[in-house]
Amino acid sequence: MARLLRKRGARVTVCDIRQAAVDALVNDHGCESVAIDDHLDVECDIYGPGARGAGINDDTIPQISAEVICGCANNQLLAPRHGDVLREKGILYAPDYVVNAAGIINVSCERLEGGYDEEEAMRRIERSGPNLKAIFEIADRDGISTNVASQRLAEQRLADARQPSREGPSSAGSTTTLRRIPRSTRPGPSIHWTAPASSSFSAVAPRALRRRL
Repeated sequence: MARLLRKRGARVTVCDIRQAAVDALVNDHGCESVAIDDHLDVECDIYGPGARGAGINDDTIPQISAEVICGCANNQLLAPRHGDVLREKGILYAPDYVVNAAGIINVSCERLEGGYDEEEAMRRIERSGPNLKAIFEIADRDGISTNVASQRLAEQRLADARQPSREGPSSAGSTTTLRRIPRSTRPGPSIHWTAPASSSFSAVAPRALRRRL
């Protein structure tokens, strides 16, 4: 993730319990680094937990300056109520099991008739973007946290799949209007991400990249 962000012009700050991994990203890809104990002090637009679970909790939320939390770690919220805390603070949380779904989707495509199909795997993985958009719209429409909205969408799609209908799964609110989270007045955009293997990384992205995120 850090490498892809750097290729797109983002400023990335990383931390990891493996110093060799940090050194490689700094030396080979131009990332910045920060000590693990200090990573929450990095001002950024996006904070991305990448390995450790339960990192979003009562102690850490007050320290997070990011406007968005979007990472690949499992079980990022210590408790479901922390999704409500993030919403009240104006932080947009991308539910972890939607963000990191590509892994299990890719594995599922190994069981397709005829064997693994990379094109089909990528086609299914690319649905993650529209799925997140639908979740954000449900949360805005119903005044709920995004983790609750993702659960509702999943339950609705499971229910739809059980029905003998030709219409396909419901988008469950995909036409509602998204609420814009106000941008901070910090000079310069920055993204904070948490990289693999109990690590953490942060980045600064140019305006063109921020519009795509």
